Amino acid sequence: MPDYRIATMDEFPFQHTVKDVNTQAALEALILWTKGDRYILTDGANATKIAYANNSGSGTYVAVDWTYITPAAGWICWSDSANEFYKFNGSWGLYFGAIGPTGATGATGATGATGATGATGADSTVTGPTGATGATGATGADSTVTGPTGATGATGATGATGATGATGATGPVNQTYDAAYKCIIISL
Repeated sequence: MPDYRIATMDEFPFQHTVKDVNTQAALEALILWTKGDRYILTDGANATKIAYANNSGSGTYVAVDWTYITPAAGWICWSDSANEFYKFNGSWGLYFGAIGPTGATGATGATGATGATGATGADSTVTGPTGATGATGATGADSTVTGPTGATGATGATGATGATGATGATGPVNQTYDAAYKCIIISL
C-alpha cells in the first residue's frame, strides 16, 4: 500500500487565504462571517496572529468563535481584499509586488564656457561749446562714480545631459491567482 504525505498547515509556508488585514476592533465589529474565514490582525493582544472563525453566523444572533493562530517565520498568505501576498518575518509585510530599488542618478553635465567680454565703445570726437566757469565749490570726498560698463559677453554653451540611471529590478511576472484552489500559479 502506498504512503501518503500530508502537509501540516502549521509547518507549511503557504497558508490559506485571509479575507483581510484587520485591527482587533474591526474584527470584533464584523456582523457576518463564515466558518473558515481568516484575518491577519495588526494590533491588540493577538497582533500578528491569524484569526480563524470556527463557526458561521451573524453578529446579531450568534457570537463568533475565534481561534488565534500564531504564525511562523516564512509564512505566506494571500489577502482577498488587498489582492496581494503577505509574508511573516516577525511582522506581516507585502511579499510579491514590492517596489524595486531606485536606479542610480545620472552624472551632471559639464558647465558651459564663459562668454567673451564685449568691446569697449569708441571715444567721441565731437566737442561741444564751452560753458561759463562756475564758482569754485567746496572740496568733496574722492569721487565714487564709475564709467560705463562694456556690453555683456555671449552665454557659454550648455553642458551635455548626464546618462540615465539603471532601471530597478522587476518583480516576478507570469503569475496568476487561482481562486478555486486558493493558490498562486507562476509560469516560468
